[in-house]
Amino acid sequence: MSVYALGDRVPDIHPDAYVHPDATIIGDVTLGAGSSVWPGAVLRGDYGSIVVGERTSIQDGTVVHATDDKPTRIGSDCVVGHIAHLEGCTVEDRCLVGSGSVVLHDVVVRSGALVGAGAVVSNGTEVPGHAMALGIPAKMRPDAVPEGAFDASWRCTSRTARVTGASSESSADLARRAGRSAQAERTTLPALRQDVQTLSFFGVRPTMARTVWMLGFQRRRVRRWEWLTDMPKPGPLPQTSQLAATEHSR
Repeated sequence: MSVYALGDRVPDIHPDAYVHPDATIIGDVTLGAGSSVWPGAVLRGDYGSIVVGERTSIQDGTVVHATDDKPTRIGSDCVVGHIAHLEGCTVEDRCLVGSGSVVLHDVVVRSGALVGAGAVVSNGTEVPGHAMALGIPAKMRPDAVPEGAFDASWRCTSRTARVTGASSESSADLARRAGRSAQAERTTLPALRQDVQTLSFFGVRPTMARTVWMLGFQRRRVRRWEWLTDMPKPGPLPQTSQLAATEHSR
């Protein structure tokens, strides 16, 4: 994962949270226990602070930003859909922010409310609890979200965060593993290339089955196969008639 400090602004990520390796967290960002940040999401606390509660899912491609006087607060048990944009707003607990929506400065989304997909909630708007905010600019539908409407989504999000968090690796572990993989590739591929060249020198055609066996024997996880295209080719094997003529001359 890409986690950056900006001066004294250092991200605070709970050990039980999950951040995908392709997500980016910068500066003054707090991520609560059981929460998850998915591929392509960016949480940038360069000027202001961003706080995400517990068991909240920040999904793919979402951008969360803040200003120096307008922090962004996202509560617990929330789902922020794909490619949403939140800036300088407050989203209380157990809310759903739909995919592609925009929630702007000084907006307050009360508990249990829903921001519809593609909606634009303009500055200073308050979305009442259990209301839907739909359209551009967003219009309110009071009491349109029944109690417990999002329970299945929250249970799924919480379970996913527990599973991924339990199996996730720290950035240091990822770096060490990447270093080992790169070192194995640097040492294995030249040796494998040399073996194939040796076989070719003696007139033995390195068949695909033999090459695959050599790959599996030396390193099971070879990711590059470019060397196969520039591998030296042995000359044509003697034909049966040539062998017979050579034998007859002897």
